[in-house]
Amino acid sequence: MDYNNEIELDFSKIAVYQGFLTDNDDLLKSSSGGAARAFIEILIKRGGVVFGVTYSEDFYSANYCFIENEEEINKIIGSKYIYSNKKLILNKETVTVFEAVAYFLNQNREVLFIGLGCDISAVIKYNEKYNIDTSKLYLIDLICQGPTFPVVEKLYISRLEKRYKSKTVGFSVRYKRLGWFPPYIRVIFENGKEYTESFYGSDFGYAFGKYSRDCCYNCANKGSNHKSDITLGDYWGLEKGKEGYNKNGVSIIFINSQKGKALLSEIDQDRFKYKLADAKESLTHNPMYYKSREKDADLAIFSRNINQYGLHCAVKMDIGGLKYYFIRIKRLIGKRIRYWKNRK
Repeated sequence: MDYNNEIELDFSKIAVYQGFLTDNDDLLKSSSGGAARAFIEILIKRGGVVFGVTYSEDFYSANYCFIENEEEINKIIGSKYIYSNKKLILNKETVTVFEAVAYFLNQNREVLFIGLGCDISAVIKYNEKYNIDTSKLYLIDLICQGPTFPVVEKLYISRLEKRYKSKTVGFSVRYKRLGWFPPYIRVIFENGKEYTESFYGSDFGYAFGKYSRDCCYNCANKGSNHKSDITLGDYWGLEKGKEGYNKNGVSIIFINSQKGKALLSEIDQDRFKYKLADAKESLTHNPMYYKSREKDADLAIFSRNINQYGLHCAVKMDIGGLKYYFIRIKRLIGKRIRYWKNRK
């Protein structure tokens, strides 16, 4: 089935909110406004289990995991722009994340699962297949253009590790160096050194913008096909000075079910400040909510070049010779201009 056509949306039936964490330290750790953390905290305080994605120890890959206490929340906070491994350890055995969700539901535990729309669909299908009671399951999906492959992150980080002669101990693709936008990549090394660059000016950002699995160009989980209780993303397009704006990030929250509505009502406004948002306006700058990304005609060539020559050379070859350096210089100049503007 072709899902690429933009889906007609009835804005009168879409309940949308905007908000941000009032604690600035926690807000800065979050990719957007920190809505995910607010929902996670509710489930943890009620003795529930939360599933999300964390980085591997070397930051070369991302894996699903589950947490049961507040001290572990930072493990699953922040965007991971690569496909995640669906295996984890439960009771000293390797199981799929879908089996782990069912295990806790069968123990009569409340479970919150945060993931991409395709993973939400997989959780639902697994529970239906094995007739699992999902009355205590909450599902949150993320507005998604399609993650890139783990090899992109591995090649990007390993190249920097060779330059800095040290292992990576911290990595973020949404570092708020100058605030919410533009996003920066931040790499922290074991030797105490640090590297930052504009996400969109990086080799990683370039690959993320064009290199995904085929299914991401024809995603079945868009618009009215979101199967979660809540959908989260960035409130892109919200201008400085407008009510509800925060320079360090604002979340957009789509309520898709009564479960989602009930969960939102439990949020403490002193912890996470939220209000109704204009559905049509919020979607104007969030097209990935309702449509799939476009596929580049030369994607196969780019994929081959990554495998043969590495990420940096593949990006350089894709952009082309002098044009590559022109774009890099242009992005660096823009980066410095934004930096000085934000200092005023």
